[in-house]
Amino acid sequence: MFFFPDCFTGSPSCDKKCPNKKNYLCASNGKTFKNKCEFDKENCKRKKQGKKPLTKTKDGKCKGKLQ
Repeated sequence: MFFFPDCFTGSPSCDKKCPNKKNYLCASNGKTFKNKCEFDKENCKRKKQGKKPLTKTKDGKCKGKLQ
């Protein structure tokens, strides 16, 4: 599991602009994220909503939709 304290304390970094770099990863919800930054931003939002964080299941695209 990835843990970035700035995201989980409500820091503005949870809304940061991510680079347009494509380095796909598949998350435990079956969705593909363009890169780790986009994945981390989603986990920040989930934490604020009181939801369980996602985990990375593999490098590369999932069979599902791109997040």
